[in-house]
Amino acid sequence: MSKKSKFDSVFLKNSKDKEIPKALKKLINSKAPSGYIYDNLSGSSTEFVLRKENDPSELSFILRMKFPTVFEGMPVKNIDELLEASFRTQKVIDVDKNLQNGSNGQAPTHISLTGEIDEYKIFPKPFPELPPIKVFYGNKKEFISVKRIPLASFDEIKIESEETSILKILLIINEKTNRINFTAALNFEVLKTVDDYFEKREIIKSFYEGKLKIFSEILPTEKEKRIIFEKNDKFYQALKELQDILNKKIEFPRNVSKEEFKLTQLLFESLINKRVVKFQPSSEIYFNFDKEKSNVKDLLPSIEGKDSLAFFFPTIETKSFFNIYLEAIENKLYYNMLYKEFIEEKYQLILESTSESVSYVYYQLDLDNKMVDHFPGNIKEAIDINDVDFTVKNESMVQSNK
Repeated sequence: MSKKSKFDSVFLKNSKDKEIPKALKKLINSKAPSGYIYDNLSGSSTEFVLRKENDPSELSFILRMKFPTVFEGMPVKNIDELLEASFRTQKVIDVDKNLQNGSNGQAPTHISLTGEIDEYKIFPKPFPELPPIKVFYGNKKEFISVKRIPLASFDEIKIESEETSILKILLIINEKTNRINFTAALNFEVLKTVDDYFEKREIIKSFYEGKLKIFSEILPTEKEKRIIFEKNDKFYQALKELQDILNKKIEFPRNVSKEEFKLTQLLFESLINKRVVKFQPSSEIYFNFDKEKSNVKDLLPSIEGKDSLAFFFPTIETKSFFNIYLEAIENKLYYNMLYKEFIEEKYQLILESTSESVSYVYYQLDLDNKMVDHFPGNIKEAIDINDVDFTVKNESMVQSNK
């Protein structure tokens, strides 16, 4: 089957710069069917394409295609459907060179004097830019940039939001039924810092509360997701308060380890609520001492055999807190501990905990103050670490810390 194909940006215009000998043209065109001629391609003196003799277009010539066929899983019956399939999938059409040679008396569509014929490729036109989608939440609206996505279907169009949007929107539009199916999710990848979260907090909150409206439809949500949002929101609020105190920007945490979460709890209570945190210590506590400076060995006779020991250990620690590092005085107090052993080679003291044991932790940032010989926090008002939910004890206290 032969069909004239017109398309831009694939083949260059014919050039008359190179003159082809008339005798050679006559010989080549003797093979052309009636009403057609062979014309040189892109100014080449060795390659010729078949075109209609009286066609004024310089970008039109004959290609031979075989139908029916399948393109990217889509059955096509003619050239129009093939070009449409190429556009919808944004895939290049590779033209069969063997078909261009002709068979059973057919004239070739391409003649090369050198015997070398380049690959034929038909490139689809790119998708046009689309207008943004309006998303409404509360009294505000946000424009979400979208783009068309290749889809192997003659009936449906796929549209997605750009990667830079806080909302992941997917639209499937059926052009035959005019039905639109859409889904939406949050794209936390666009959040680089904790500050970014609070810039988008209102739309994130509306998403979890089921108050986002797209195409006059409200996106539903589940009660469990609302609860998750409330817990996460308090955690991010705690990070915001801490970064203000530390005067350092904290990256938005997409994955939080148990250690990072626990350190956030301790810093939040120490630096914002000014409150000691208590918890059950691990079964064994190890303390390493400087052999030249410590007199811990002299204290061993007074603690061996005791069933209720208290130890206070203040140290200056460098803590890795998400993407930042901070120096702080870590005050640890242990109650109701048992002496287990002292390893002289390591100069290491090992304590053992019981069900009655308890440990207290309190952080201080003021390194200019010397470490004291007594625990600086009020253990009577200590909060159990399992109860730390990032609730600010006193709002005025937070304001004074800023």
